[in-house]
Amino acid sequence: MKKELDRMRDMALFVQVAALGSLTRAAESTGVPASTLSRRISEFESQIGVKLLHRSTRRLALTDIGQRYLERITDVVDRARAISGELEEEMGRPTGHLRVCAPVDFNAYFPEAALADYCASHPGVRFELHCSAQLPDLATEPYDVCIATTEPPQASRMVRRRIGMAGYQLYAAPAYLRAYGVPAHPAELARHRCVVMPDSESGLALTDGNASAQVALAPLLVLNNQLAVENLLRDGLGIGPLTRGRADALVRDGALVPVLPGWTLPPRPILALTASRALPARVRGFIDLLAARVVT
Repeated sequence: MKKELDRMRDMALFVQVAALGSLTRAAESTGVPASTLSRRISEFESQIGVKLLHRSTRRLALTDIGQRYLERITDVVDRARAISGELEEEMGRPTGHLRVCAPVDFNAYFPEAALADYCASHPGVRFELHCSAQLPDLATEPYDVCIATTEPPQASRMVRRRIGMAGYQLYAAPAYLRAYGVPAHPAELARHRCVVMPDSESGLALTDGNASAQVALAPLLVLNNQLAVENLLRDGLGIGPLTRGRADALVRDGALVPVLPGWTLPPRPILALTASRALPARVRGFIDLLAARVVT
């Protein structure tokens, strides 16, 4: 039995090394020293009687049979990890290392307490969060899940789960509106100082019930960070979009005022991206918590 378990562990290590293309990166991902990984892979090759990897000082490459072997065992390893996670969940103790990649404005879509609540309810999980403006390639980068507000490329094999929809409306500071006036119709936005997200750089599409308007703009600033947009609007720089859930408290405090109430911008999906559908309990628990706490 021990031999079978050791072989399954070595299969999982091989899958990780092959996915990342580097012993060093696989060591960082698994917590197993690179020297130990190299030895384990060599012993695994000896046990099954085939060479899986070409090794050089700079990189690793799969042999032809290594590529075929990887294709056959990846689903097996993913399923084994998921079963292990399910057993841990049933026993009430998810464990392991959870690596999350999220947008730099993560807090614009989720309450700050969400991460603390996850850590408190999963004391056996080592949590690691990396914030980036770029979508990672989960096939080659060591993340368990990526939270995104943009769709992955069509060619991507990442599994997507929609955990919420972010609804946007335009806001401005009272001081800005006193200085520049209050637009009464979307067409009037063209003469205002506007701060927009990258997908609205050339103009804004707004709807109010059955009515719609497309407004061409020459924006003052283009930002891909909702928190930065919020700060600039509060400082009176101009008019810009915020998620309604995020802006509600600012409106109650008098820091911001809705512009063109009733007119809304297209919502954006908030996605949880993973490399596989088979997820260990620590990953499923994190995604489920965010789905329940998303601020829209």
